Amino acid sequence: MNTDFIVDSGNDPGYRRLAAVMPQFIKKEVKKLNRGTCGSNSITKQWENAVIAKPETLAMLPDSDFALIIKEKDGDVVRKFPCHTEDDTAVSMIYLLANKDTLPPKARAIAAQRLLDAFRDSSVGPTWEIRDIVTEYKKEVPQGNVYNENEFDYYDSNIEGVLPSPEETKKTAAANYVFLDKNGRGVFDISTKENWDKIAQYFIKNHTAYELDHRHMFAKKLRDKAAELSITPEAPSISKYASYCWSPCVEEEVASRIALLEKYDVIEKTASYAGDGDEVIALIGYKKLLKYANDKSMNIDVFASTLRKLDAASGVEDFYGKGVTNAYEATYSKVASLSGSTRRGGEEKTTFSGKEITVSDILSLRAEDLIGMFDSGTLDELKSDPIQVFRTLPIPYKSAVLDALGK
Repeated sequence: MNTDFIVDSGNDPGYRRLAAVMPQFIKKEVKKLNRGTCGSNSITKQWENAVIAKPETLAMLPDSDFALIIKEKDGDVVRKFPCHTEDDTAVSMIYLLANKDTLPPKARAIAAQRLLDAFRDSSVGPTWEIRDIVTEYKKEVPQGNVYNENEFDYYDSNIEGVLPSPEETKKTAAANYVFLDKNGRGVFDISTKENWDKIAQYFIKNHTAYELDHRHMFAKKLRDKAAELSITPEAPSISKYASYCWSPCVEEEVASRIALLEKYDVIEKTASYAGDGDEVIALIGYKKLLKYANDKSMNIDVFASTLRKLDAASGVEDFYGKGVTNAYEATYSKVASLSGSTRRGGEEKTTFSGKEITVSDILSLRAEDLIGMFDSGTLDELKSDPIQVFRTLPIPYKSAVLDALGK
C-alpha cells in the first residue's frame, strides 16, 4: 500500500497530507463561491482555524477513534481517518473526498459511514458528498471500521497508464496487460480470450474503485483487445467509458457545457475577460469542439480526451452526476456488446428490403420520426444495441425505421 495515504503514527509521512487538505479545501470552496456553484461560507469560516491532532497524539489513540482500519494481505494494519474530535473528523472527511479513489468501494463506504456517525453538526461540511460515497456502494455497509484487503484490490496510485513504453519489452507487456505498474510490470493480463473474460468481469464488478480517467483507460484497453481477439462480449458497463460508437446526445452534452459558462462574455479572438481565464479558454474550446461532435472523421478517443480536459479546466467536472454527464459517457454510446467489426470494417450494419442500415442510422432516429410506432422506451432499447435489436423487430416496425431514415 502507498504510505502517502496512511494515517497512523508519529512517523507517518501521510500525516502531512492530512494536515494540508484543509487550506486546499477552503481554497476550492472559495472558488466555487466565486463561480456561484455550491461553495459554502459556513465551511470556510468554521474550519479555516480547525485544530488538528498532532501525529504523536494520533499514535496514542485506540483503533475505535479511526473511521477505517485496513488489514492488509501481508498482515500489516493501517489506521486511517481519525475521528475522535469534530475538527479531526471534518478534516478526515475532506481527506477522504480528496483520496477516495485510492480505496476500494467497500473500504471507502466503511470510512464514510463512520465519519458521518462521528460528525455531529450535519448542517456544515461536505456531509452530502460523504453520504454519496455510502450510497454509491449500493450494498449494506458492514458494521464496525475494519476492512480486510482482498486479492484484487488495485489502487489508482499504483497505475502508470496504458500507453506502452518506448522500450520494446514494455511494448510487449503493454499490449497484453491493461496497465503497467510503476515498476513496468503488467497488471491484468488480457492476452487471451479466457483472460480477457476474467478481467472484463472484474472491471464490470469493480470499475467504481477506479477514478474516472483510469476507468476510461481500462475500458479502452478492453475494447481494443476485444477487437484484436475478434470477440463480441456483452459489455454495456465497458462501452459507456469507451466504445467505437458516438453517443446520440454528444452535441447536446457539449452545448449544455457552453450554457453553463455562457455568463462569461468572451471575445473569441483575444479571449479577453477580467474574470477566471480557465473558464474563458474552456468556453472557446467547447465551441470549437461542438463543430466536431458526432463527426465521423473525428477520432472519437481524441474527442473524449479533449472534452475531459476542458471539463477539468473549466470546473464543469464539479457538476458530474449533478445534471452533467461525465466526458466519457457524454462521448461514447453505451451498447450491449463490443464488436470488432466496428473497429476493422467501419460500422456494424445490417440490411432490410435491400437497404443497408448502420448503427449511426439508428442512433440518429428521434421518436417523432417514427410516426407513433415507437415510444421513448422502445427507442431507447433499440439504441442500446442497434443492430441486434433491429433484427428482432417485426417487419412493420423495420419498415417504419426504413421510412424514417428516408431509404
